[in-house]
Amino acid sequence: MEGSVEDIIERSEPAEKVMASAQQLRKAYEKACKETRQEYKLTQNEWEVMRFLWKNPEFNSARDIADSQSVSRSLVCKSVEALEKRRLLAVQPDAEDRRYVRLYLTEEARDILRQSFFQETEFLKMVFQNVSSEEQDLFFCVLGKIRENVKRVMETESAP
Repeated sequence: MEGSVEDIIERSEPAEKVMASAQQLRKAYEKACKETRQEYKLTQNEWEVMRFLWKNPEFNSARDIADSQSVSRSLVCKSVEALEKRRLLAVQPDAEDRRYVRLYLTEEARDILRQSFFQETEFLKMVFQNVSSEEQDLFFCVLGKIRENVKRVMETESAP
């Protein structure tokens, strides 16, 4: 049976619709940012580490990034090593506990991210085209509730 992705999503059960829509949105976002990533020869994971640190400077350890992005620590560490080697990331021992290291974006990384936010803004304009401000507010409100529910489910599943 042939059909577009939209046709398949429309015929899906609610859980499948949510998952398929999230995957489709993520792919579209990755495509929108691809130009900048390619220009600076960054992998998707390196890009996401940089963006995370830009938006969450207080959560600046590999563990913070892995936990919040639901990716393995080894993948984050690999990205951190590559970014540090390219001088896009500075790695410093924690001032209070030298067993931990803190990650900081360099000015060059910040410049790259500043340039990329135009693409992100254009992507969001496209995604929310024909969606009113009220509908966007409602969407983000519901999305926040869903994220909290998912967080509780994840915490319950990982509890001993």
